[in-house]
Amino acid sequence: MKSSLVIWAVVVPSFALGAAEAQEPADPWRPIGEILGKPGDLAKDGSYKVTILRTDVAVKGRMGLPIPAAMGLNSYAAFVGTPEDATAVGDTCCLEHEIDPVLDALRAGGIEVVALHNHMTIESPRLFFMHFQGRGPAAALARTIRACWNQLGKPAPPPPEIPVGAKAVEPDWKEVAKILGREGPPPKDGVYKVTLPRTDLEVHLSAARCEFPPDPDPRKSLPVHFPGASRPRLWPGVGLACWAAFYACPCGRTMVMGDTCVTLEKLSTVLDALRSGGIHVTGIHNHFLGESRQVMFVHFEAEGRAPELATTIRVAWEFCWEQPGGQNPWPTPRRVDRVEEMKIVRARVALLQIVSVLGLFRADVGRSPTTGEGLSALVTRPADVPRHRTWNGPYLEVLPADPWGNAYRYVSPAPDGKAYDLWSSGPDREDGTPDDVRAAGGK
Repeated sequence: MKSSLVIWAVVVPSFALGAAEAQEPADPWRPIGEILGKPGDLAKDGSYKVTILRTDVAVKGRMGLPIPAAMGLNSYAAFVGTPEDATAVGDTCCLEHEIDPVLDALRAGGIEVVALHNHMTIESPRLFFMHFQGRGPAAALARTIRACWNQLGKPAPPPPEIPVGAKAVEPDWKEVAKILGREGPPPKDGVYKVTLPRTDLEVHLSAARCEFPPDPDPRKSLPVHFPGASRPRLWPGVGLACWAAFYACPCGRTMVMGDTCVTLEKLSTVLDALRSGGIHVTGIHNHFLGESRQVMFVHFEAEGRAPELATTIRVAWEFCWEQPGGQNPWPTPRRVDRVEEMKIVRARVALLQIVSVLGLFRADVGRSPTTGEGLSALVTRPADVPRHRTWNGPYLEVLPADPWGNAYRYVSPAPDGKAYDLWSSGPDREDGTPDDVRAAGGK
């Protein structure tokens, strides 16, 4: 596919022209359209929507005929509320190689990613749709969405080359098991699989979806709700579980694919944990309907060194676990030499989340916190915030410490000219050493 500029297409609302036009009040949503690159459509219900068509991609159907972009090959962002306190809901149409940068751009701005799936099965090239939602000042949300859409239309990176003489090298599965804290059965067909049953979750299906009337005619046996009907519990054996499968790839690296069962409250943190370790998210959706507590499933894949992949997955699973009292659900203790790697992944996740709230602060105040204010400006209103700007904090309830018990470091502006530099001093607790864990600033 040839790279070309993404064409932005929107439906522009029609307004009465003539002498009355000069008397109309200013459109409060106009700046949002300017940030997103095009004006949007103001609906009768008060929602403001901007839509872009993927006219840069020549998509064809099963018979090789073109599929017009207007058939649904589009991204959109819709806003409700007020420009000062808005809720944004939208969808981004991605090619496969655009999924990671689009997801990373949304999460860097604090916007939640709520689904990743396909809308078609016959198209070529394949398209994926990433749904999102967020709340805050509309301008801040729009800047994040624009940063996300700016990832579209870029050429795909070349596939990695297989080294000459590469061959499959089977990892030490005992080491993988120790990192994950759980053992799997012996490898089958070269695949080693480890599961984590979500025994910490109590989820029931709605009786309305599980009870059927005692009618002998199956055509009339539609699900209905009976007063006092049982609400069967979903047990791990029916799919309420996480899993990861490893395979020694002939390219010399280890391939992993898996699924993480997570509650809505932990979804964003699990996504951040997987991405911080370079794992690709391939699907976000539900597996059940009508459950008493909604759970989502995050599918993933990656290639690399088995111990590093297992470390990232272990951290993601620890984040999603909800065992009362903080009990450790893993019977096998961690390997000591992997503890520091797990802490590094946790630091990366925390830095991603701090970057998100720094974006909200900058959207409200018009600048990043100064070095003197530091990250405390996210908890307590700085003294010199201009009167015409709004500090909508606290953006954090408390300032987090890094996994080694030290404060995260912050300098603004950064020596390289970016808006700020944000980092952890890492395991050695000294700044400026190779083990520092950094986040990119200057958005």
